[in-house]
Amino acid sequence: MEKNISNADLLELGARVHKRLEYNSSVCNYGIGFGDGTTYTVMVRYCHAWLQNYDARKPPAVITNKIQLKRPGCIDKEGMEKYYNYLFNDSPFAECYVTKTLSDALNKGITLRTTPPANLVCAAAIATRQAWEYPDVATSLNNMIGFGIEPRKAHIAAHLITVDSEGGFSSSRRAHHVAVSSCYFSKESIKNFLSGTLPKKDKYNINPYRKVRSYRDIGIMWGERGILSIDGGDDNIYNSLNSNPFGLIVGLGRLKNKRMDVVEAVERALSP
Repeated sequence: MEKNISNADLLELGARVHKRLEYNSSVCNYGIGFGDGTTYTVMVRYCHAWLQNYDARKPPAVITNKIQLKRPGCIDKEGMEKYYNYLFNDSPFAECYVTKTLSDALNKGITLRTTPPANLVCAAAIATRQAWEYPDVATSLNNMIGFGIEPRKAHIAAHLITVDSEGGFSSSRRAHHVAVSSCYFSKESIKNFLSGTLPKKDKYNINPYRKVRSYRDIGIMWGERGILSIDGGDDNIYNSLNSNPFGLIVGLGRLKNKRMDVVEAVERALSP
């Protein structure tokens, strides 16, 4: 059952975990389910760090997260529909999610399988929180996709800039409590994230979560740490495009005169 458990059985197990989780306003609320049908509620409510220290004797079959509807700033249902549709089906983390619809996510929890690489699974769990912990990430991603920006490029950019429904943008670098540490990305990281290629750099990028039961270095899981910051004023940021195109994305929010719209800026900054 451990290796051959069906998606339907995983969802059923996840629903059993979800039923034990009460709505509250904490940063996260999650639990795990085992192949024998037993469940465990994780009491660490400020992040998914508990997944980094799980040492029980039997490996988990699922990790299930409850959407924190009571968390201040949680995006509305329309925003969730767009964000989770991308996350569950088109993001680099998509293979981790057994849950594929918002309806299931709300009623049965967001259930993740534990057979993909540990870093991928745990980052996928963290990514579910951006609908309420940093809702500007989910909203900015939705807006950029609506403007026609390729979704994975929008995902990278959404952790560096806040984009409103009219295309206005400002700097908003998210470096902690996020699954996508764009401010640490190198060219290699961007290329790997866009293609969904997880480098075989260490056991957490290679071995399934159910085996290693921990994660490490989410910030550099897609490649070695890069330097994307640019010193100087607007002119230096703008003129650096040719010499350091990947640096432009960090400086977007500091371009006071907005000489490029957000679509052009993101595409130019994140294209090979």
